[in-house]
Amino acid sequence: MHHLDRMLRTVKPPPSREDDPLERLRRVRQGVEQQLAEAAQRGELSGLPGEGRELSRDPDGAADSERWAAAHILRNANAVPEWAQLRGDIFAARDALVRRVRAHRDWLESRRSALRLVPGERVLDNARATEAADRRFQSELDATVAELNANVARHNLLVGTALLQLTALTVERLSQLADEEPSA
Repeated sequence: MHHLDRMLRTVKPPPSREDDPLERLRRVRQGVEQQLAEAAQRGELSGLPGEGRELSRDPDGAADSERWAAAHILRNANAVPEWAQLRGDIFAARDALVRRVRAHRDWLESRRSALRLVPGERVLDNARATEAADRRFQSELDATVAELNANVARHNLLVGTALLQLTALTVERLSQLADEEPSA
């Protein structure tokens, strides 16, 4: 068994004047296959776990030989394209904004209800404070939507096809989303 491990670690392609990476890969693959076939003939592979079963199919096997290694490494590292990660971030930020708009609406409604209980001489001050807080919120919302739309523009530059592009978010659309029932 140790002999086989040592053999596999020392697989070297035969020397060649060609320095083509694909040719080297082909030679290494042939060398490994030849050494495995010889080890099987000598019986060194008998009794190994899984003997006789088919090898599991490589999910990256359909990729052409130039892209196989990159696809294999990316899949094993759970890597996603930058645009896909950005898309997820955009939707998460949009959902957070929708929740903030709903919470702000609830806060405004509670302030309006509270104004009914405030003594007459303090109603105007409380109403002005509520309006000032609402203006600050709207200003922050406009800035956050602009920031989110910058990410949408970046996403659309990175994505490979127009079918996957996103539309810019508006405060009006955000308000419509906040009007919809929240999903569970």
